[in-house]
Amino acid sequence: MNENFFKAPSPEREWVLGFIFADGCISLTKNIHFTLGLAQKEPEILQKIKNLLQTEAPIKRINKTGCHILRINNKKLVRDLLQFGLHPRKSLTIEYPENIKYHSHFIRGFFDGDGCVSLIRYQYTNKISLDKGDKIKLYRAITFHSASKQFLIELCNHLPYVNPFKNHLRKEKGNCYRLGFYGKPFVEKIVEFLYKDSSDEIRLSRKYKRCVLQAEN
Repeated sequence: MNENFFKAPSPEREWVLGFIFADGCISLTKNIHFTLGLAQKEPEILQKIKNLLQTEAPIKRINKTGCHILRINNKKLVRDLLQFGLHPRKSLTIEYPENIKYHSHFIRGFFDGDGCVSLIRYQYTNKISLDKGDKIKLYRAITFHSASKQFLIELCNHLPYVNPFKNHLRKEKGNCYRLGFYGKPFVEKIVEFLYKDSSDEIRLSRKYKRCVLQAEN
């Protein structure tokens, strides 16, 4: 187990941190057990994190939900994570950490956990055209999701090519917020930012392929 993994900044550290901010949880129990839990429907990203941390902790599948979970019990590791502002029941209150050096890798890690790239069908009526019937437009979109509005505001400030005076943030159902960018130019630029200098060891393959497909076509 590499207990010093979160000590020094590196692309690998930032990517894992980003994913923990999205889909990780920390628990501190009364008997001084410090636990980091990571859950995903697909085991690939958990296996990559396991390899980076050099841990023997097993990846287990929860049959009821179909999710896979990697649970690591390590006091030193979790104490280092607390320095980034992570804490139990973090969803509503997390903020973008100040001590991040490689922002593209951190944001890509968060995107691998709570981000999406998609093609949106938009149906509208063209009142000017002589053609009858509704029209269909397709929009490329890239979005980030969190229950912490402040976290998404701060994340947006670290994205390139984004107009800071335009409101990209929307409230969704429940306590969730969506930070979204629409149109091929936006998607191309953000995908380039996210995956520049990345490698297969520190990205989710499925999302990478989908992002490249949406950006290039």
